[in-house]
Amino acid sequence: MKHKRRLRPMILLIVLTLLLRVILPEPPPVEAQSGWTIERVDCPKAFSWMTDRSLTLDASGDPHITYGEDRLYYAYYDGTVWRYETVDASSNVGLHAAIALDNSGYPHISYEDWNTGDLKYAYKDGSGWHTQVVDSADWVGMYTSIALDGSGYPHISYYDDTNGYLKYAYKDGSGWHTVTVDDGGGTDWVGEYTSLALDGSNHPHISYYDYTNGDLKYAYWNGTGWSTETVDSTGDVGEYTSLALDGSGYPHISYYDYTNKDLKYAYWDGSTWHTETVDTTNYAGQYTSIALDASGDPHISYYDGKNLKYAYKGGTVWDIVAVDTTYTGKYTSIALDSGGRPHISYFDPYPDDLRYAYKDGVGWHTETVDSTSGVGKYTSLALDGSGYPHVSYYDWQNDDLKYAYKDGSGWHIVRVDSTGDVGEYTSLALDTGGYPHISYYDNTNGDLKYAYEDGAGWHTETVDSTGDVGMYTSLALDASGYPHISYRDFTNRDLKYAYKDAGGWHTQTIDSTGYVGTYTSLALDTSGYPHISYYDYTNRDLKYAYKDASGWHTETVDSTDSVGGDTSLILDASGDPYISYYDYTNTTLKYAYKDGAGWHIETADSGGDVGEYTSIALDGSSRPHISYYDYTNSDLKYAYKDGTTWHTERVDSANDVGEYTSLALDPSGYRHISYYDDTNEGLKYARNASSAPATPTAIATVDPQTPMSMTLPCDWGQVLFPSGLVTTTTVFTYTELLTPTQGTGNYAFAGRAFTIEAADIMGHSVTTFTQSFTITLFYQDSDWQAAGITDESLLNLYYWNGSAWDAVLPCPGCWHDLVNNQLIAILDHLTEFSLLGTRPTAVTLASFDASSQPDHILVTWETVFEVNSKGFNLWRSTTPDAPQIKLTTHLIPPQAPGSGVGFYYIWKDDYQLERGTTYYYWLEEVDMSGATSLYGPISATWGWILTLPLIHAN
Repeated sequence: MKHKRRLRPMILLIVLTLLLRVILPEPPPVEAQSGWTIERVDCPKAFSWMTDRSLTLDASGDPHITYGEDRLYYAYYDGTVWRYETVDASSNVGLHAAIALDNSGYPHISYEDWNTGDLKYAYKDGSGWHTQVVDSADWVGMYTSIALDGSGYPHISYYDDTNGYLKYAYKDGSGWHTVTVDDGGGTDWVGEYTSLALDGSNHPHISYYDYTNGDLKYAYWNGTGWSTETVDSTGDVGEYTSLALDGSGYPHISYYDYTNKDLKYAYWDGSTWHTETVDTTNYAGQYTSIALDASGDPHISYYDGKNLKYAYKGGTVWDIVAVDTTYTGKYTSIALDSGGRPHISYFDPYPDDLRYAYKDGVGWHTETVDSTSGVGKYTSLALDGSGYPHVSYYDWQNDDLKYAYKDGSGWHIVRVDSTGDVGEYTSLALDTGGYPHISYYDNTNGDLKYAYEDGAGWHTETVDSTGDVGMYTSLALDASGYPHISYRDFTNRDLKYAYKDAGGWHTQTIDSTGYVGTYTSLALDTSGYPHISYYDYTNRDLKYAYKDASGWHTETVDSTDSVGGDTSLILDASGDPYISYYDYTNTTLKYAYKDGAGWHIETADSGGDVGEYTSIALDGSSRPHISYYDYTNSDLKYAYKDGTTWHTERVDSANDVGEYTSLALDPSGYRHISYYDDTNEGLKYARNASSAPATPTAIATVDPQTPMSMTLPCDWGQVLFPSGLVTTTTVFTYTELLTPTQGTGNYAFAGRAFTIEAADIMGHSVTTFTQSFTITLFYQDSDWQAAGITDESLLNLYYWNGSAWDAVLPCPGCWHDLVNNQLIAILDHLTEFSLLGTRPTAVTLASFDASSQPDHILVTWETVFEVNSKGFNLWRSTTPDAPQIKLTTHLIPPQAPGSGVGFYYIWKDDYQLERGTTYYYWLEEVDMSGATSLYGPISATWGWILTLPLIHAN
């Protein structure tokens, strides 16, 4: 039996008693804080490593393309416009994707799940998309290639990276079957760059690369077994293979000669293999794809290290064309239409676009199909009069200034300036009419620029072009709506300031002593005078400049160590400055404010390397609130001061998030933060309460005869409405909620709440149906983990029945796909829905007691075990109804986290006790997600030795 430790609680007792007496002379009331809700505002895609079979054409000759990396995507041209679908919204899926169309024109896709290393397969039918795991043995699923047999069953070749094998999977009426085609004799690594084709007997043929020997290999099923052979072993050859079969079932293969950096071509004539060198320029032959026309002549797309190229042999001579010469052409895939004309999909790495080229009677045409855009750096946030967020930010993939705003219909995104490389160091302000004004840096010309919108549209101006100027901008508008901007003069290493009036723009140098002017932050006082915080690089100090009737003044605020990075400044109603900033030496978040007595400096957070990308705001009581980046944990954090003590919260910890923060408070005091998601290269937005009204974010008009689908924002899911669901044209509206409008009780909220409403053409509400419709809801593991749900299977979609939350699953046709992180629900009614889960408490208590002592009340509790616990708060009241006073100023840390052995805690309450009064105590346990469990009340009457143990969890 393990013995419980009882020495450390005595030390804890002394420390906590001191805290009670010194820090809490008058315990303030504590308001309950709402949870943070996270939104992806600008959702860029990520894709790469498409295959030689990423493109196919339908019966009309229109292209269909599959691609992915962060998710699996599918794009097709319907004859008029490109259409886009997210096939698999699971994270990190879609590499090595290949596509084939069945006889009904439905797509079938093979691809890799990078999270698990699995081979996956997706197909579409009349009811929507379906995904399956084909092979999960070890790390498999790279270099996939797919073909459909005469019965429509899929066949896939792929690479087993764990063992270095070539593998093959096929499906029949009994399910999936997987086969190892070539194991390299147990010593060689074979099977990369697979390409698959089926002959007239539905037998598979595969070309692939022998990594160990540097050879091009070929395998085929002869009806009774697999045959493998080496096609070319001259030098290191065989990467980027692509295979096609002619009318006789003979193989033709394009591939790369790594030794000579050439494009090669091999074909079998029935008796022997023939090999040819097609193109010897540059690094020709990478990312090849081959197709044969009706005459059996080969057409090959490929990359030569600089350009997309196309080679065609119509007799004895190869005809070679550079199709796109803008340093583009990776991951090519070629298909021929019924007229033998080539169509090619390919990847442009600058700036990461999916491109498409085709040839017609006029010549070659190229276009961009889809883009992966890294966005969200240098965010600046402002709230309009209705509490809606507006954000300026930098699209660093396209070097553009962008602006996003939310209104009653959802988020809208505008590309404000795309002339050159523009948009770094943005700063946003809204005028009294709600129009945005943005200062930013023109990196192409080294200029300070300014953009604003009015009723006529967007306008851009160059404010200062003297030298290299315009980094670290900060913008404010005066009472007349004129802009004022602080910024850095890189050429002279100075702090500069620009303002506009009826006479135009005026610029001034404010501080030229040493190397100054980075990390500027500007605010205007009630008289319109500017105040600026900034960093003195020469002396490693935080500095502050302000203007009054006598002119400009500068002073050093903090010179302790190296301090002053990422400053953010705000003024209170009296014009006193408050500054948040980063301490480089101690890697902490610091805070300074000035009053009649001078400057006061505090450390707001010292838990790790924290405090970069700060943004500060004041609430109605002039209490500071700061958003910032936690470098140690790659998280977005938030700190606030309640009058005497700093409190910190972890807002978003999903991957690497939290750089370039910008914070604003609405009139209700709720916090709003814009920031950058470095993992997904996107713009995110967090808010901690329902300060802005819920807004419809997806709308679908459904008629009785036509099935319809509604895609939810940021590919969070899809709603499928079958034909016959409604009897008249009906408008369905999906509205995202910040949090459930009804309390979730013992359920944990996993970040998704929404309503679906319907109204017919007369405006009458429709809530029930005689048929069913389908909701497919995607989620990420971080959603349920952050909610404190310990088991994914405990997650469910719930609906509000008018008085309580009811689970949707299990139900006929419903499914919780734990592998692909999706919930499929079949419903026949509309209401409010929420993604919830049961969450076991992080702590199990053995006892919780209070007893009267001569000079205090002794409160004790003992835990059986502590799992995922952040700590405890102790509350007190003079009635059993609800807690009134929080006795703890800081969380009491758990003493046995994750242990099967509990701990014994002691609290000595001697704060303003009145003899003969009964005091009630509650113990609040906070888990790592911030969720709380309340135990109690227990009570004791001071002045009498009396103990009334009682324990229950609310």
